[in-house]
Parts: sequence; C-alpha cells; structure tokens
Amino acid sequence: MNITYKVLYNDAVAMTGGQQVGERPEGHSVLQIQKSLVAEGVAKLVIVTDEPQKYDGVALETGVAVHHRDELDRIQREFREIPGCTAIIYDQTCATEKRRRRKRGKLATPAKTVVINELVCEGCGDCSVQSNCLSVEPLETEFGRKRRINQNSCNKDFSCVKGFCPSFVTVEGGELKKPKKVRKGDLSALPNIPEPVLPVAEEAWGILVAGVGGTGVITIGQLLGMAAHLEGKGIVTQDAAGLAQKGGSTWSHVQIANRPEAIHTTKIDTAKADLVIACDAIVGASKYTTGLIREGHTFVALNTHGTPTAAFTRNPDWQFPGGNREAALVAAAGAEMVGSFDAEQAAVQLLGDSIYTNPLMLGYTWQMGRVPLSHAALMRAMELNGVQIENNKAAFEWGRRCAHDLKAVQALFQAAAVIEIVRRPSLDQVIRKRVEFLTDYQNAAYAANYQAFLERVRSSEARLKSTPRVTIVVAPIELGLCGSRLTDGGRGLWSLWAKAGAVGNADALSTASWPVREAHRPQIHSPLPAPQAPAPLAACFFNGGDSCENELARYGKKFKDGAVARLLPPESAAAEVVAREIGVSVDTLERWRSEALAEPARERVWTAAARLEAVIATAAMNEAARSAWCRANGVYPQELAQWRQAATAALATPQEASAAPQAKQDRRRIKELEREVRRKDKALAVEIASIPEEIRGYDHVKARHLTAARAKWAALRSQWRNGTAVKQVA
Repeated sequence: MNITYKVLYNDAVAMTGGQQVGERPEGHSVLQIQKSLVAEGVAKLVIVTDEPQKYDGVALETGVAVHHRDELDRIQREFREIPGCTAIIYDQTCATEKRRRRKRGKLATPAKTVVINELVCEGCGDCSVQSNCLSVEPLETEFGRKRRINQNSCNKDFSCVKGFCPSFVTVEGGELKKPKKVRKGDLSALPNIPEPVLPVAEEAWGILVAGVGGTGVITIGQLLGMAAHLEGKGIVTQDAAGLAQKGGSTWSHVQIANRPEAIHTTKIDTAKADLVIACDAIVGASKYTTGLIREGHTFVALNTHGTPTAAFTRNPDWQFPGGNREAALVAAAGAEMVGSFDAEQAAVQLLGDSIYTNPLMLGYTWQMGRVPLSHAALMRAMELNGVQIENNKAAFEWGRRCAHDLKAVQALFQAAAVIEIVRRPSLDQVIRKRVEFLTDYQNAAYAANYQAFLERVRSSEARLKSTPRVTIVVAPIELGLCGSRLTDGGRGLWSLWAKAGAVGNADALSTASWPVREAHRPQIHSPLPAPQAPAPLAACFFNGGDSCENELARYGKKFKDGAVARLLPPESAAAEVVAREIGVSVDTLERWRSEALAEPARERVWTAAARLEAVIATAAMNEAARSAWCRANGVYPQELAQWRQAATAALATPQEASAAPQAKQDRRRIKELEREVRRKDKALAVEIASIPEEIRGYDHVKARHLTAARAKWAALRSQWRNGTAVKQVA
C-alpha cells in the first residue's frame, strides 16, 4: 500500500501559549525527526519549508532533500506514485506564534508591508485563493467590493501576492503608523464611574468565552483563571481551540466558585452558562454556544463587528450574517440579556489595534456585574501575564466605559461618520462621479459614450413608467452583454466600461491616483514605490498552476508574446530598452526573438502601436497593394479592417460615436428589450443585468470568470425568452 505521512512542525505548541515542542530540555527538532523517520525505513523523505535557506550547510540524512513550500502540491503528487511509505516534514513556525513573538520583541518583523490599491483591485478573490489567509478582508467601496489587508492581523506571510493581480504594492523599509488617539479619549481626563455589584459564586459560575482562534480567546480564560487563583477561589478552565490560520471557532470554558468543591464538571453544562462573552458573532451564535444559554438567565456580551470567515477565501461574494447572528442570540437569551456593540471598532479607534478587542469585552462584562472577580485581581493577572500590560489595562477600562455609557464613548470617534451616513449621493451625483473617473481613466469621449448609454437606459425606463431599477442593454464588449441597474448608477455597465484591462488601470498604480480612504488605507512611514507597468507585474504574480511550460510558467504567454511583439517589426525596439522596461534579461529577450523569427509569420503578435502604424501605412493603398502588404506581413485583410475600424472609433468625437452603427444597434436592442420588460419578470432582468459584475480579475482569472458569466448569461437569457410570468419588483 502506498501511503504518505505529513509531519507538521510548527516550532511551538502555539494554541496553549507557545510552549516548546517535546519533553526534552532542547525540544524536538526537524533534524531529530528526520533521523527517526529514516531509521523507521521510509522509502523517501523530504523537508518542505518557507525558509529553505536556513538548511544551507546543514548535514541531512542521505537522500533527504529540502524544498520550498510552494512545491508541496507537486511533491505530494509525486509521492503518491512511490511504492511503500513516504514522508514529508512541513517546517514552518506557527503564524500565531510568530505574531506573539514579534509583539514580545523575540522575533524580528520583516521590513516589508503589503498594501492593496483598491482602485486597481477588482475583487476577484484570487489573492484569497492563493493565500487562504483571513487577513485579506472585503472592503466595500462606491465602486463595489474590493480587498484590503488587515495590518493588525497580517502575519507577514506574503503568500497573498501570489494572486494574479497588479493591485498589490509592496513597501520595503516602511513601517505602519498607529492611528492617533483621540484627545477626548484620555481616560485620566474622564470622570470616575461607579463599580458594579459583583455576583457571589457560592455555586459554580460558568463563563464561556467564544471567538476565533489566534485572537486571544484562550488568553481571556487564562486571565480569569489567574485572577480567581489570586483570590483563593476554585477555578476550572477547559479550552476547545480552533485553527488560528483558518479562523477556527474557539471556546474557553471558565468555572469559578468560592470553594473548589462547588465545581463538579470540567465544562459548562447545557443551559448552565451564566455569562457568554461572544468576541465573534458567528461563533457566539453557533449551535454549540447557544446550547449553553438559558433564556432569562445567561447574559451575552456580543461583539457585532463582522469578521470574515474561511468561507470568504472561497466565495468572494460572501456576506457577514450579522443581523441573523444577533437575532439568534436574542431568541436564545432574551432581548434584555444581550448587550451588543462593535468592540473591535472601539479597540482600533481608542487603542490603535484590534488585538485589544477581547480585554475590552472583558471590561464590558465586568462593569455589567457578570464576573465574580475583583478589579484588583484582574489587574494583577494582566501584570503577571506580562504582555502589553498598560494597553490591556486601558482596554479593560474602556470596556467598562462602554458598559456605563456606550453612546458617550462612541461619540469620541464617530462624529464624522454620522455626517457621512446621512449624505447619500443621488443617482445624478453617482453618474457624474463615474463620468469624471472615466474621463481621467481614458478620455472625455469614452466617458461621454458611457453617459449617453445611461441616458438611453433612463429614457427607456421612464417610458415604462417605473422606478429606475433595471434595463438590459447590449454592448460590443466581450460577452455582447452590458447590464445597468440605474439605482446603482449603471453598476453592471460600469463593470465593463471601467475594467477594460490591466493597461487601462496603469495610471491608478501611481501614488497620486490612490483614493484617499483614511479609514482603511494604512499610513506608512515610507514613500510608496513608483508605478509599475501591468505586464511585468503580471510576470511577478503569475501563478504556476495556470501557466504553460518552461519560461511561460515564469512569465505567462501574453506577457512573453507582448515582449516579442515589441522586438519585431514594425516597432523593432532594442532589446536593451525592452529589458529595462519589463525587467527581463537581454539574453532572454534575444532568445525569444530568435524563436519568434523561426516561427511562421502568423504566430507573431501585433502590439497596439504596431497595429496603428499598419493602419497608417496602408491607408493610401489600393486593394491590390493592401492585399500584398497583408501577405508579406502575415495579416489577414479582415484583421487589418478591424484595426482600422478600432482606430477610427478611438478617434471619434462623442457626436460621431453616438451616431455610429453600433449605437443604432444598441438603441434598437434597447427598444426590443423595453417591450419585453413590460411583460416579463423584472427580478430576472435585475439578475441578468448584474452578470457583468461577476467578470473580475486579470488575464486568466478574468477569463475564468468570463467563461462562467457566459454560461450564466446563456441560461438566464433562455429563461428570459421562455418566461411569461409577470412579477412586479418594488
């Protein structure tokens, strides 16, 4: 039987505090493990690690090789074909432990920071697929859902940059600025608040801390346990830990009593919890947690902040079910027994880091009179913990303030947000802003076409005498489909107009073009790097799983073809010039050119500049001369005609563009569909109009989404043509 064992070596027992691996004083090392496996007689053994250089010069057992973790999938496929027993040692320090050591100054923090330019990001989610990292979070913008890096939880793994996307910017040598504390938020300047009446724990007082692995859930249980020990009370804790990197659910059962003999179980029984500290809404409202709640008895402190789950790495359209979670807890405990607020927002605004969310929640529940421990004992437990003592104490005190007067605390940092919420832009304002964007993105004529298209849509819906909701229109872009939901300022239409390709987004990579989003964009003590062209970026981010053979795996076919096209006539650019621009060696470019010259002429790729020169060169030729030119250059006459048509369209004025044959076809199609909308399902029309929003990403990622969108388009259009039911959509 062929079998492969994977030994995961993460350098520490991270889930319970980062203890040393193994019982020996020196711990267990990878070298010791590989010796044991070889002695056991494995057929083949390799070590896979994120730092293969640390094994340089290390004496390994005969036949044992070291590979980078990126090769894991290839190695696993290879090993499954080897007869007998094989083994892989995966050596990588636990991400949670790395973060813990960096905070304690025991591990150097890489002088590199990854940020995402949300104007370039298309929200395709390829970065999440490649990294499987929950620090890549959704960011809702006026242009749709994008991505951002949560710098507070980022483990500096950098696997997200393997996503095929030019929106990632790597800052070398910079460091993040901490948000400035609000002056009004100085605890010493605020009046004292009364201390609560604490419960008397003659019987076991059950506290359940529920949250996500790696955020300090178990640390709260440890603090409670130490505080109870300092007071001489009985204490039993039991932890159910999830995987930190996967956002696993984690619970800490804490039972406190005045006398140890009053505690009869190691875990809280069903419906016996006195307090639930729901540091995460999804875990807090899970079936396991609600099973410990008794209506009218259990008090629930709920952090309403929406934290993405592992599902977001697979589904870029995942939505946080916040309202449903809170409703489930209210149903389980009763409305009077649930205290909810965005604790993470408070922690970030008042303390500069989301890591203080859980101690803030602890302070909230203590002030509510739900923790049977003294203030002095809890403060001493934080001191004995020895990590960020003053900040943890401050977080606890801010939690008390939230319990005493939540609105007063929120007023310290939410004044600006209130104004932003009530000023919702009108449809005309949304369209105007998009027109301005498209003007900068390409030119005024391009933006005018977009605006004219929307005006035709609006007039059609006006004739239908319905609220601006949906119109399906046809555009000469990729699918032959362009959707517009006017309530969103033509969002589907916008998806196609503003995402024409990586080259069109090149300007957005410049520092000046970055949108100012102070609430989300990290402040860095370092100049941002100069803008880079999309083509070399694509080469850097190319994913081997979607690649071709040999050098195409490094650069990608489109990137290589584009470089070769610049080297060949009619542009004939010097290899040295192209090498400096795209970051490929001159020798490689010379070899690519030689290979291309050996191919038939039809295999050559024409750049935009070369196509324009071809149109100019053949403009004055008669048909016979033009045909001869095409034969000599390996171009079909139909292709040349398409190039000329494209050049003419690009140079057309808005008035000429609106009078073009395609515009007439659009108007005819709009009228046809206008008649259909009168008698068919508007909800289905909205769904069809939304399809362009699903065409996201760059290069092969966008091609994959386009294939799926075409299939969906065909299915829904078939349903549209065959449907006869009339449904009114508000």
